[in-house]
Amino acid sequence: MIYKDFYKLLPKNQRFEMINNIYTKNANINTKIRDIYDTPSSSNVAIKGTVLEKDGKNIRMKTDDNMILDIVTKNDLTVSQREILTIKKTQIESMTKLSDEQVEEEKEKRDEEVKELEKADVPVTKENLDALKHLKNSNIPATKENILKFVALKSSITNLANIDINLIVNIMNSNTDIRNESVFDVFSMAKSTKSSLSDKFTTILENKVKTPISYDRAREISMEIYGSKMGKDIQDIIISLEQNNVEISKETIDSVHDVFSKLYNLKDINDEDVAKSLQIDENISLNTLYNVKNFIAKSVITSSSASYNQKNEIPTDKQLDSMEDEILNTLKDMGFTSEEISIAKAILKQGKDINKQDILEIKEIRDDLSTLQNLLDKDIAAMLIKSDIDISSMDIRQLLNEVNNIIQSMENIASVVITEKENEMAISLLDAIKEINSNTILSNISVKSILSLSNTNNDLYNKFFSDNLNNNFVSYENSISLKASIVLNKIESIDFSLIDYRNDNISLNYIASKNSIFKQNFEDELKFEKLNYQTTYTQSIDIKVEINSHYQYLRANMRATNAIQMLNDNIDPMSTDIRTLSNIISVQNAKQKEIFDIFNSMKKREVNFAVANIISNGQSPTLQNVKKSIDIYKNEDNYIEILDKIIKDSEKYEIEEVSRVAKNIQRQLENQKNKTKDELRENIQNIFQELSNLENAINSDKNSEKSILQTNIKNLSENIKLSQKLSQNNEMVQIPFYMNGESNNANIFAKNNKGKKGKINPDDMSVLIDLNTKNLGKMGFFIKVENKKLSVKISGNDDSMKKIKSDVLSLDKNLSSLGYSIDLIDISSPEENAKLSFIEDNSSSRGNIDFFI
Repeated sequence: MIYKDFYKLLPKNQRFEMINNIYTKNANINTKIRDIYDTPSSSNVAIKGTVLEKDGKNIRMKTDDNMILDIVTKNDLTVSQREILTIKKTQIESMTKLSDEQVEEEKEKRDEEVKELEKADVPVTKENLDALKHLKNSNIPATKENILKFVALKSSITNLANIDINLIVNIMNSNTDIRNESVFDVFSMAKSTKSSLSDKFTTILENKVKTPISYDRAREISMEIYGSKMGKDIQDIIISLEQNNVEISKETIDSVHDVFSKLYNLKDINDEDVAKSLQIDENISLNTLYNVKNFIAKSVITSSSASYNQKNEIPTDKQLDSMEDEILNTLKDMGFTSEEISIAKAILKQGKDINKQDILEIKEIRDDLSTLQNLLDKDIAAMLIKSDIDISSMDIRQLLNEVNNIIQSMENIASVVITEKENEMAISLLDAIKEINSNTILSNISVKSILSLSNTNNDLYNKFFSDNLNNNFVSYENSISLKASIVLNKIESIDFSLIDYRNDNISLNYIASKNSIFKQNFEDELKFEKLNYQTTYTQSIDIKVEINSHYQYLRANMRATNAIQMLNDNIDPMSTDIRTLSNIISVQNAKQKEIFDIFNSMKKREVNFAVANIISNGQSPTLQNVKKSIDIYKNEDNYIEILDKIIKDSEKYEIEEVSRVAKNIQRQLENQKNKTKDELRENIQNIFQELSNLENAINSDKNSEKSILQTNIKNLSENIKLSQKLSQNNEMVQIPFYMNGESNNANIFAKNNKGKKGKINPDDMSVLIDLNTKNLGKMGFFIKVENKKLSVKISGNDDSMKKIKSDVLSLDKNLSSLGYSIDLIDISSPEENAKLSFIEDNSSSRGNIDFFI
């Protein structure tokens, strides 16, 4: 356990007794002993060692006294393999000491896995080893196809989990049913989609008005990341990244440094290497040129992608020298001179005939590369990274266009004079734009604070927003969001002494105009359609109440993502009546929440489970299916809750037949408590029949409100079917049940090391009961039995654990009557601990593991 391991690491004068709610057969269960993690005086205790492996928050390190520790940190630390790490106990979530036997066993297991990959003709990489482990854990054949599928699927899901929320909105704008698109297609769309809020002009303006950090501060950051002050080149990169508001991490610093290292290396690239690159890949990037020049044979360059057939014999250098007159005549016939003779020879050395297209393309690539080497600096590189551009992988011709666009924008902004006072106000507006783009509501208190502190004036607004000035300081999308935010923050409630309630277009622009917020009338610049509102009320008080109610809804709910979607639909958010605007946003937010929830669910811990499930069941890897798999792993959104919604809505809309059938299903679920696994599955078959009856009942009903029920019935059917697939393919049973009139759910996983699959040996097994209850929240019970001795780990939230502790004494007595003795009881929080212990325990098993991870 972490507490015992940490004890051994403490200096003698800091060692004292400790325990973390752990009770053993020989311990006094009522004795309260201090825990090092609750002792203020120990807050500075630290461990120092070399990082052996790192995967997110999971770190394996070797201490100075050769102790091997597996540490889970509270936050993802910026550290790499082989680096020295000093970590404080306050940074640690959990820790386990590995014995020499465990280390040796892991090494043997890894050697076996390496052999398995080699046998399957799969490269030995960390990703492929990880895939092999998880496929075997889920009893899925570790074939080459499954391993590669696992890696590709996991990579796409992991990348989507970190996608910019504004890119998601842009994909939604493409009229794509994103829920039913495969994760591969969604990721592909994301890569080819530029965020509407990725505003290079705003970044350039920020660069103009912001004071760079000092070299002293850059050295401090370098020490935090590398443990060393590093050289001036690294410090310059850190300054540029900070100046352009790009995350400063080892990855981003190394990425920029790598770009300039390659540009320097390519200063003396010859025509032959450029010609060879053209045959290897149509996308001529810095990576392609660098790898060809330096003879790097990696998967980055795949010769199978070459689009030519080598028909001609490759001439030697001596033969080419003797052919110079012939080559020169050929060049002259094409309109070239002796300057191109080196390029012509390079083409011939690729087994091709001299041709005008290749000559022009090689010249273009060399010219563009030379121009890039002269123009690209660290600030421009930082701006490119902020725009999600992979500098080393982008075709250099496209990359040069991006660089030229940035330089043009920088020149435009440099020509505009901004006073010292305006400079301060500009910084405040830029801070507001950053806050707005983080998907906060436009009237967020921090945005309001920034805007109120800025004391911004009309002249500055006009300078930033006016299209007539052609400054392009702020993108149109950002300007709309910022203008809306200014209005919603400055006007807390509609003043009807200024606003004519009879107007059928009470827009944000109209409100701003009547309250003299902007000097300029932005209606003159209208690019998109404005939507009015038809009033049917006769009483002025009713109309005023309605207007103010819609306005308050906007203040509480409008975000930049709403503005983007409306602009995509050719609707101007600033010029549309606020009553129509709030109705549009209400619909948008419901759809956005559903999609955002899917992406938010794709956290690292659940990805392996989702991938294994999809491969095992032969499902299409859609976002919807990934979300459902993750929900089952997390024990969330179980089908008993959907059933409750159906019963509630069928009674609300008086659809009696649907209500009757749904209650039949409910009664069957209520009787599941004492059934065996086979009886439970038989019960589910009966429920499937009732589901068919439920679908027939809703389809034949003529109620105009039935669409909501149809959606929930479809979700119920899909949810039950997916749950049963999981149960059939693995030793997991999902048991929805009612307790005290409340819906609850239990996922039960079982692992039996010595018996046959499906035959649980009660004397030698491990079981996880993953509960989601209304009253106690989420709880986990990990029970391990070895020779009639039980180890029990119970986890949940703090409140539920307090209630559980009071029942621990009676548990020992009840189990004794069944012939079992308790070896260890560990009661802890958070709620995931029992599940993680079950996974960790079974992952180290030598046999197959009959549960999902």
